[in-house]
Amino acid sequence: WTDFLNTDEVLVVADLFLELVTQKVRSLIAKFPECDYGKLVLLPGTIAVLKPSVNIFNKDGSDASTDKNPILEATNHLVCVHNLSLNDEHQRPAYMVWPKRTVSWIDFIGDRRCDRGDELGNNASNPDLENYAHVCTLNGEEKLVVKIQRVSSDKVQAFDDYGRQLLDTTFNNELIEGLPFGINICLDYAVASTTTDKYRMAQLKNTEFKLDFVISAGIGLVAKNYQDASTVQYAIHNDGIQGSNQNPYQVKYEYFSNVSQIFYDKRIGAPYLLSLPALGTTADGSRQSTTMISVDNSTDFTYPERYSGMPSITDEINSANVRVWSLPVDVTDTLKTQETVTAMKSENCEAAVA
Repeated sequence: WTDFLNTDEVLVVADLFLELVTQKVRSLIAKFPECDYGKLVLLPGTIAVLKPSVNIFNKDGSDASTDKNPILEATNHLVCVHNLSLNDEHQRPAYMVWPKRTVSWIDFIGDRRCDRGDELGNNASNPDLENYAHVCTLNGEEKLVVKIQRVSSDKVQAFDDYGRQLLDTTFNNELIEGLPFGINICLDYAVASTTTDKYRMAQLKNTEFKLDFVISAGIGLVAKNYQDASTVQYAIHNDGIQGSNQNPYQVKYEYFSNVSQIFYDKRIGAPYLLSLPALGTTADGSRQSTTMISVDNSTDFTYPERYSGMPSITDEINSANVRVWSLPVDVTDTLKTQETVTAMKSENCEAAVA
């Protein structure tokens, strides 16, 4: 954000950023066809931009955002894509947008952290949340200071394969039959979680989900979020600041992952979290526990031989530590048997095998 010289630059690139990230994410998942890789749903982090405000009010109902003193609207959302069939009975969207509802002081950090500004009226997207203006210095040398509404008005959106927006205003969190999931982005996990907040829950197709994905920077998993969410079996956490169960002492600039199983202690009437070790592989392919897989620029990624014409990934990739978990999710209440899940294949895959 320190690269911007004025507010006009900040606003003009918003749609460009959103379109480019959406395009790249869709291109990435297209490299992993279901017939070769199984069913994949990709939650690739968020993209944050600023847009002109619409209907931001003071506590007394007067306009808070004016031409001379604008308050910007944050669009900070995740683009969810998958490699599943679009032509079966499930009628899935090609991709969806899940928005972050609250803006934290680090979301648009420039030369320094954002400060708290004037109080604002409640935002209709979630009137229970405290609303005020963040005052953020993006570029101190250019005196570029912007005000951002804390509670975002960004909405859930769904699109078809041609990029046309669908009428459905709920997030289809059961892309894979019998395996509904939730998403919480950073600060939302603490103040507007999909397990506790009625406005966020109303945006999900299925509120009785089994996996809760927490994508954050500086937010830790907490058991109390699952006090009234008995169907959630695992919390899956990716964080850009917090340590993980593998190395809790590592610090910022690397990404961490952690998976915790959720249990309910009847003696105290409360849930608790049990951190699970990641899996790894040895040279002979057998499993071993608590292993990080290092991925760097020299990694050679190859596709199955039978899938001809699939382009190779030739771009350099950022080095990273990757962890893999295999989770035995109980689906007896949503599907008859675990074998039913394993056996699920799209008609396209059946034809390809035949």
